[in-house]
Amino acid sequence: MDEITPKERILKRIREALIAAPMAPQGMIDLESPVFAPVADTMEVVFAENFVRKGGRFVYCENADIALKSIQALVEENAWNGHVFCRDEAVESLLQLAGIDYGKEAVDAVVCKVGFCACRNLIANDGSLLFDTAQTGRRIFAQAETLVFVASIDQLLPDLRTAWKLWKDQEGRMPSSVSIWTGLSHFTDVDGTAMTGLGPKKIFLVFLDNIDLV
Repeated sequence: MDEITPKERILKRIREALIAAPMAPQGMIDLESPVFAPVADTMEVVFAENFVRKGGRFVYCENADIALKSIQALVEENAWNGHVFCRDEAVESLLQLAGIDYGKEAVDAVVCKVGFCACRNLIANDGSLLFDTAQTGRRIFAQAETLVFVASIDQLLPDLRTAWKLWKDQEGRMPSSVSIWTGLSHFTDVDGTAMTGLGPKKIFLVFLDNIDLV
């Protein structure tokens, strides 16, 4: 019988120890306890701070009149006239009331540099935006240099876990068109120079306080 090597002797001991070790009882997985730290301030304040820190530009509107004037000011100050694309019906009504010309056909998205669209939810604890590309169109997110999201205060949620629960259908599945914005894309070149990445270069959020976005 061949003599076993020191390595084989050690491995044999490990196997014997694993076989003799008692199995630790496995408890039930807790799927209900909170996994995110609770927000320390009102959700509006926490979201705005996190959104701006990620490179977003926050436009607060306390009533409908200010909302329309804010949209008009954004278009005029940034010379967006003739470059706006929108196919979201809820946001289209605001653009029409503000007197903003916009395109909504697929061919318009190719030449328009600014996209207006609605959000599904605003996530307070990290400042991210949830939206449905099936409603707004995928082309706008690939080609627009600037995106202007429009959302109301009742769309604020504390964290992503809460959002996932709300978005699931009756069979527990998520819609296939859900996307999330978590900050402007950027990277660092080999020489250490910060450079913008793919996707929109600017993100605005027109935040409607106590105004229903219909």
